[in-house]
Amino acid sequence: MKKRNIIGDRLYNLRTKAGLTIKGLHEATGISEGHISGMENGSSFPSMKKLTILCEFYGLTLVEFFIDDGLSIALTDKQRELIKLSDTLTEEQIDSLNVFLRNIYNNEKTDD
Repeated sequence: MKKRNIIGDRLYNLRTKAGLTIKGLHEATGISEGHISGMENGSSFPSMKKLTILCEFYGLTLVEFFIDDGLSIALTDKQRELIKLSDTLTEEQIDSLNVFLRNIYNNEKTDD
């Protein structure tokens, strides 16, 4: 039984949905054709840098990349901005932001 290659399958589906060949994706992103092929067939894995390049090319956040198409949610521009900004925060800052957001959410729930 073939092992499922979730990342490779997703990369392949995004590329073919965009109507691109491996060579076309290489030309658009600078990622080698061999590496693209390897990522898609599961013989290699993308680094975070390469995955970020691919997500930016396809107009996705990393979160959207890992959400199955059937469960995909549409993010607003403001939500995308929050996710991008969160990439620049330290773990402590992210924890503080989560506490802050939970407080806002809980206060709005009690106001209803």
